[in-house]
Amino acid sequence: MTENVDKKAKNEQNEETVAVGFDIFNWANRVEEVKKDLLIEFFLVNKHFTPFRLNLDQKLDVQARTIFLYEMINSINKGAETGLHVKQFELEDKTKDVVLTTTVNKVERASYLLDFLENRQSEIMDFNQEEHEFKLMRSIVVKFSQKTNSGDEIKPFYIIKQISAAQAVFGSTAWQLNGSKVETFASDVSLKLPLDNQVMITDGQIFVFNQAKFERLFSYDYKKQLIADEKIKAIEERFKLNFPDGITMQSLVRERKKTLSKIQKLELPEMTQDDLVNYADEMGLEIMTDETDAIIILDGKDLDTFIGLLNEDFMMSNVTNKRYEITGKKVLNEPVAEPPRG
Repeated sequence: MTENVDKKAKNEQNEETVAVGFDIFNWANRVEEVKKDLLIEFFLVNKHFTPFRLNLDQKLDVQARTIFLYEMINSINKGAETGLHVKQFELEDKTKDVVLTTTVNKVERASYLLDFLENRQSEIMDFNQEEHEFKLMRSIVVKFSQKTNSGDEIKPFYIIKQISAAQAVFGSTAWQLNGSKVETFASDVSLKLPLDNQVMITDGQIFVFNQAKFERLFSYDYKKQLIADEKIKAIEERFKLNFPDGITMQSLVRERKKTLSKIQKLELPEMTQDDLVNYADEMGLEIMTDETDAIIILDGKDLDTFIGLLNEDFMMSNVTNKRYEITGKKVLNEPVAEPPRG
């Protein structure tokens, strides 16, 4: 299965080479020349990838540019001298002196967020702690753009960093020290910004400086998804399934990490459609079928039940007649003799 995944990834690379079309080292040199003059906009993004606008105090302008932009440019320019390479995300694991890259259209959540920021500006509200709650925010996005168009225009770019409530101090439960005096905390929220380079998006391309944080930010694990897609293809070849319009098994799986993980490890049993439906009936589980006997899957809950049946996650105790969902199991070897009876 892994060999098939690698071949599929290489085929996709041949169809669409992402690293050749954009020279990040030339980009860094061009941005270096105008970095102090770029417009800067801040957004907080929640777990649903809805952005909220943050209004930056002018006193923080230089510090913000240093943390989000200058450090990244310095890292790229220094890397050009020390052998930094750009590699395709889907085919490489992060190693030293490597920046990984992929296209926005391959990362569904990044594509959604970028569309929101670029095409739905009128829908973006100002962040308000009382209404939107900082603890629900998952990332901070900084947009840089040129004030005026020019012949050598630098397209708008976005620098993204992961944040969490653990990095914040909330005014309702905090004190502050002012010299030797303890005072009531003056702000709703105080945020400690991450200093590491994580993700940059520009011109339809994503550059990944921290692989683990990028994957958590956008729930993107390409190889895991490829393996799952192979398993899904095998499932759909054997079983008749009925999804609502606009919904596929792939789209449901992308939204459910546990389901994705289970499908990766799934070994399809020698089970027919009738076997599965009868198994569900024996376990008292709700599996619906349509007039063609296709199994109806309306949402993620239905999908989890279906995958659980395929994985034989349910059993009836012969001793107590109680039903159980098995969260972990180990297949026993066949007994070599009759059990001892004293």
